[in-house]
Amino acid sequence: MKTTKVTVVLLFVSFFLLSVNSSAQTMTIDGSFADWNGVAAYVTDAGNDNGGANNDLTAGYYAVDATTLYLKTDVAGTFLPIDFTDYYIIYFDTDRSTGTGYTAGWWSMGVDYRIIINSSYAYLQTFAGINNSDDTWSGNTSITFSYSGSSCELAVAFAVLGVTSSNS
Repeated sequence: MKTTKVTVVLLFVSFFLLSVNSSAQTMTIDGSFADWNGVAAYVTDAGNDNGGANNDLTAGYYAVDATTLYLKTDVAGTFLPIDFTDYYIIYFDTDRSTGTGYTAGWWSMGVDYRIIINSSYAYLQTFAGINNSDDTWSGNTSITFSYSGSSCELAVAFAVLGVTSSNS
C-alpha cells in the first residue's frame, strides 16, 4: 500500500486581520514574485522546526484588491521539488467562529475552507462535515497558482470564499 505524507502549512487566514492593514494591490500569479517586493510578511516562522526544509514555512504574505485575495508562502528549502510527495494545505476561517467549520482540537478556529496545493494543481474545498471534528470536505474549485524556488503564490476570489469584498 502506498501512503502519502501530508505537509500542512498552517496559514490560518482571518479576514478581520486581512482587511485591516492592506491597501489594494493586484498581483500577477506568474512565479516571478517581483510584485511582492515591499509587501511585509504577516506571519514568520523560525527555520528548522518542521522536519525538513521543503515543508518548513518561513514566511507568509498577503495582498488584496477589490475581488481577490493573493497569498505568497516561502519555505526554507524548495517549494514542491520534483521528488516531493507531500502537499500543502492553507486553512481559512472566514466567519471567525469556532462554532462552525472544522476544528482539529488543537487550534482555536472553525475552518470553513481549505486550499490544497501540489505540483500540478491547487484547489479550494468547503467544509462539509456533520460536526466540527468531522474532517469531510466538498468541491474542488481550481485556484490560480505558481511556484518557483522556495516560494509559491496564489489568487483566490473572495466570492468563492463566501466573502463579499476585501473589507468583509
